[in-house]
Amino acid sequence: MAEQALKLLATLGSPPDVVILTRDADKLSRRREGFEQARDSQPWPFAVVIGVANTKRECWILAGYEPRDDAERALLERERKDLGFDPRFSAERLTASEEGAKRDAKRVLHALTGGDPEREEACMKDPPLTTLKQRGAATGLMDYLTEIEERLVPLFAPVAKR
Repeated sequence: MAEQALKLLATLGSPPDVVILTRDADKLSRRREGFEQARDSQPWPFAVVIGVANTKRECWILAGYEPRDDAERALLERERKDLGFDPRFSAERLTASEEGAKRDAKRVLHALTGGDPEREEACMKDPPLTTLKQRGAATGLMDYLTEIEERLVPLFAPVAKR
């Protein structure tokens, strides 16, 4: 399906400069491989950035979570005790299987952020990239950020340098 989408976008009169393919792995390790095959199947008239979250995108957000106050520190401590690990540093140990289960990534993120989209956004905007890469190495976040640096950021270089 990814290759079909890329082909469709390539036929547009004015194709985009970049296409970002993202997906949760949902425990299917070959998702990234499929996106890479689509990207490598032919030269595209645009950059293709791949991001596959292991196991859920919520794991990426957890990598950037830092408690802002005592109440949030207490929430994090409770989750660390219940899980037996810190979800910021080991989000890859969370699952995508049973909704509401102790190790459900969606449940953990909601417990820490209260489901507030602005709080979730801050988890990705506020931490240094090095923190997100280190904590997100096993969740696919580091690979995604590297793809952005290598394939997307150069598109913003001044025209004279291209």
